[in-house]
Amino acid sequence: MKRIYLVRHAKSSWDNVSLTDKERPLLNRGLHDCKRLSNYLSHYNICPDIIFSSSARRCIHTLELIFSNIDPENTIVNIENNLYGAELPLLLNLILYTSDAYQSLMIVNHEPVLSQLTNLLIRNSEIAINNDLLNKFCTCGMAILEHDSNNWRDMNSFDLQLVDFIKPSNLEI
Repeated sequence: MKRIYLVRHAKSSWDNVSLTDKERPLLNRGLHDCKRLSNYLSHYNICPDIIFSSSARRCIHTLELIFSNIDPENTIVNIENNLYGAELPLLLNLILYTSDAYQSLMIVNHEPVLSQLTNLLIRNSEIAINNDLLNKFCTCGMAILEHDSNNWRDMNSFDLQLVDFIKPSNLEI
């Protein structure tokens, strides 16, 4: 079985107009939401085998904060410049060409591509019908998807199951 965690970066600030979009930091609300998601990951002992993150400051900071309660010593972390502003085919290929040695992966990225990817991957599953939840990822939201396969390339069937969608506002700190 393969498991995918898709995480949108936490709430970021637009206050400093001298910063580029890629350099924007997290707001206090974003820091708070990261703590909630970190507690969730720690409670359920979630630590993916490999993580791919956009190189945007807000994604890297989100990643650091959500794993602050967990020691991901055996996790491979890749900060990818090409994930910033990435389109759907790139993210899909990232998943399809991940080594089958990894059972779980996480992508920390941006909207709208995360909701597009999630909806594509679950489009043939039962939950995809009448699903308003994934029209737009909330900041610091996480979709958990599963596929009953040993091969990442099997994700082309687009019948992954949405196990859960985590909203930080629904989590206790």
